[in-house]
Amino acid sequence: MVTGSDFGQSPGHMITTVPKPFSSASVFLITELSKEICDEDYWKGGECLRKIPSTMSTQHPDNVTLPSWVEGEIIAGDDEVYETYFVYRELKCEEQMWDWEGKDVDPNIVRKLLATHPDFFKEHILGEDVFLTYRVPNPSVETTERKVLIEALESIPRCFDIAESVYGSKLSPPVFEVIIPFTTSHLELLRVASCYSKIIVGKEKMKLCKSDGMSVEDWKAMACLLRIGWAALNLKKWR
Repeated sequence: MVTGSDFGQSPGHMITTVPKPFSSASVFLITELSKEICDEDYWKGGECLRKIPSTMSTQHPDNVTLPSWVEGEIIAGDDEVYETYFVYRELKCEEQMWDWEGKDVDPNIVRKLLATHPDFFKEHILGEDVFLTYRVPNPSVETTERKVLIEALESIPRCFDIAESVYGSKLSPPVFEVIIPFTTSHLELLRVASCYSKIIVGKEKMKLCKSDGMSVEDWKAMACLLRIGWAALNLKKWR
């Protein structure tokens, strides 16, 4: 979901981007302009089947003092990762905003959460019971941060792959919503959805070299097979 507003002065529009494995990623829209339903796993009889979180935590709390678990003078780095886990577990917030806008950000948040707190996220499925929502720069306003938007969107399929290795094939996408600030038009939101569909997902069909005709998708699959083969070889060696 892409949610945009200009401090409440314009109607909100929502775009939901649902990442699937890289070879079959999809995008569907929920906007005031489009009620198209493209994924029957998420919708039935006109009703959304997924849980809608009722509480969200941000990364900009007005604390009188730093929390006891902060190691430095500010909440940064791995402390932000722990903060996300903390608000899920201790504060019972159902959603955490992960801010890519105007600050250093850890793109490996999903991997670190699942690896560091496996017991919690086994009982509380990321993307199903608790939610992680990106806040990304608005390229129309924050011109120096434009490339950060692409970096954030690029991480969404990777987050899916990481979660799939933990939860298995039947899982909810761990990241499927992004927040766009300072919007003044629905077109700014549609551009983000189109960017994800055409650039992040669409490049899998691009041919790498004219001489062999191999696509990004084929190259990725071959690299995966090589890694599996190498792992099997090492396993046999250690046996």
